[in-house]
Amino acid sequence: MNEFLPKYGTPFSCSLSASRVVTPLSISHDVYLMTDPKITFPCDYPIKVVGDVTPTFHAQVCDIVAKHDPAMTADKITQKTSRKGNFVSISFMLVAQSKEHLDALFADLKEIESVRLVL
Repeated sequence: MNEFLPKYGTPFSCSLSASRVVTPLSISHDVYLMTDPKITFPCDYPIKVVGDVTPTFHAQVCDIVAKHDPAMTADKITQKTSRKGNFVSISFMLVAQSKEHLDALFADLKEIESVRLVL
């Protein structure tokens, strides 16, 4: 028996077997791993880039995004700084033309030294 303490309310207990716990999320993830996602291109594709706070981070990300989507406008880009001010995330909606287009964009974004994560 494992005991869980929820943030509010009383503790409750749950029996977990040694085998894998199957949840709707794990089932959908397994199906996702077995098949390619069915995305119809071209499409709007949300992307988030997380990196260290540097004076040039925003400009570097925007330059790469503009290279891959010349129709990108400033109103499609949002920026948010982390609570402690160590990281910044830049989110945007890209018009993706193909899987190869997305792969090339992700590769270029990962080349920026201060990038920590591309989603």
